[in-house]
This record gives sequence, C-alpha cells and structure tokens, in this order.
Amino acid sequence: MASPDSGCGLASLRPSMPPLKLTALKLALRFGAGDYTFSVASVWNWTAMGTNVVLPASTVSATATIAGAGKATIAYTDPTTLTPPTGFTYAGTLVYRSNVGPVGNQEYTLIKHGTGSSVVDIGATKLDTSIQSYASTIYKHTFTLPTTASDLPGFSATFDVDVAQAKRAEGCRMNEFTYAASGVNAISTFEFKFLAIRVAAVANPVASVTVREPIAGTRIKTMINGTAECMMESITINGTNGLEHVFGMCGVAEAQDVQDNDFRRISGSFTRQQVDLVNWLRVLNGTEFSIQINSFGEAIASTDHLINLSNHGIAADGFPFLFIWDLPRNRAGDADAPVSAGRIIESVKFISFKDTATATDHTLTLFNTVANYT
Repeated sequence: MASPDSGCGLASLRPSMPPLKLTALKLALRFGAGDYTFSVASVWNWTAMGTNVVLPASTVSATATIAGAGKATIAYTDPTTLTPPTGFTYAGTLVYRSNVGPVGNQEYTLIKHGTGSSVVDIGATKLDTSIQSYASTIYKHTFTLPTTASDLPGFSATFDVDVAQAKRAEGCRMNEFTYAASGVNAISTFEFKFLAIRVAAVANPVASVTVREPIAGTRIKTMINGTAECMMESITINGTNGLEHVFGMCGVAEAQDVQDNDFRRISGSFTRQQVDLVNWLRVLNGTEFSIQINSFGEAIASTDHLINLSNHGIAADGFPFLFIWDLPRNRAGDADAPVSAGRIIESVKFISFKDTATATDHTLTLFNTVANYT
C-alpha cells in the first residue's frame, strides 16, 4: 500500500561512552572497592502513550578499579545533540554499573533526569540486580503514498502447503489491506491482498520464522485531532491501490504486468461509546479531523529492562516493536448511533484523502530491528 523511505538506523541515537573519568576518592560512601564497568542508555518519553522507554545501551566502558569507598563521574554524549523522532522526547539517561567479578551482573542503575552529559555515582543506595542493559540496532521505517504502480515494491510469495512442492506467486504488487483492532483483549490484525503476474510450482522453502507477541487492544491508543479518544472501542481501516492485471497478447496465458486502473482509496470506520454529538456534528458540518493510531508489541530485547518508580522516580520499559499510523485528513460520511435498552454505541464511517502539506494520505512509521525492506 505504500512506498518506504530508506530505513533510518537509530543506533546513532544511543549515547556514546568516552573514556571513564574517576574523581578523587572521597569520604567513606557505599561504593565498595572492586572493578567496575559502566554504560549508559537514553530514556525517551512516548508522548502519545504517556510512557517511557529505554533504548539500547552504549558500548561498555573500560574497567575502572575502585580502590576504596569513593565516587565515579560518568561522562557521555549530551542527549540534547541527539534528536528523537517525532512523537518522542528525552526523559533522561540511564546509567548501568556492573561488577566485573565472577557474577558480572548488572549491579546498579541510576537515572539522570532531563539532559546533561555526565552524572556522579556516589554508590548504590538501592540495588537493581534484575535489570540488564541490552544491545540492539533499532530502525525507523516510514511508508507514505506511492505515485504510480511502479513505485510499489515488487515481490514474490511462496506458500508451503505441506506437500512435495510449494506454490509461488511471482511479479506481485500489493493492492488491498484491511486493518482491524477492537476490544481490550482482542488481537489486532492486518489482512493483505496482492496481484501476481504468474504462479509456479517450486521446491519447498526452508523458512525461518520468529514468533512475536501479538498486539491486543490494551496496547493501542487512537488520537483524534491530537487528543486521545479513549471511548473508541474498535477501528477498521481499508485501503486499495486500484491495481489491475494487464493481459497482453504475448502467446501465453498469463498477465504481462500489474498497473493502475482506478484511484487509490483509504477509508474506515470506528465504534465509540456515545458521550457527545461530536461525530454527528462532523458529519453534519463536513468537518475534517486527523486520526493517529499508536500501537506496540513486545520489547525488542527479552531480558528485563523495567525501571520502577520507587527506585528511580521514573517508570520505563525496554523499547518495543511499535508503529505509529497517521491519517492527516479525514471526513465522516455517516455517524449512526442506534438507541437500545443498553449502551448507545455510535458507528462512524470515514474517508481519508491527501494532505497537501505532507503530500500523502497516510504515513505509517515502524520501529523494529529490520535493516531495510527490499
């Protein structure tokens, strides 16, 4: 449904660790003698969700030997020089200290709230031995409006149907999608339909599949005109590129190409507990509105990165697989709210159209560990 921009690696947004700087030893504090290493990680606030996320950690510093009780100054890249993507702001920097002994576990974490390029570790008053730093490269991918069918990436799709051979569709282009999300525990889904030029029988592929945790309604927040619409109970978005097979007279019984034959269209609907007449008035007055869907899945790294409020004055978890979907211009064509003995649930149907400022009818932003889509 869209053409991707090149993947933008977010590894560059991790603070770097210059050589560790130790201050002169002071009076007896809780910093015990021993060998230690340090690393740091940015903590971002995801504005729409109102949550904080911990990014992958920097490289680990060289070993620092503490001869006795004292303190250490940890210097790192000033986060004001590292710009988070749209929708995120800096909440602080997380500092990890590890003992280099036989166990080598994460021994202590310290939050530096806001910005700055250094923090002083005067010894742990509270230990977070379960918290582990993690290393990963997170990529941001932005998908926007294609101009013609040729802008849609071509692909092949192979289907292993548990027989001696597999089916493969070749010369494919994506034509339709349906996104559906509803309920607190219901799983959100994408359904795709594509057109192919030809099909063939091929050897069964050896697939490598990574199973990810599905996204339920508790991990979705929809914004209308930049404000959370927490009374929304379900939303469906449909899109079509209006493609069609081109059957040329080429002596073979197969399509020669896939081309545009109709306008690209995006539309959708949502249900909402009726608490006002806002959507009814949008239909009556033809008022435009924007829609943004924020959704996240499991954390990118499986180890525990939960930073608790009581220890650090801030709560945060590891950076998740997530997407942010913006539909900047929409109009409602129908807002039906049948009256019954129970709750009054309104059903709103809308169409999306191109925003002249952004030159697209939608923007889908993915954050994951995929370097690029080819």
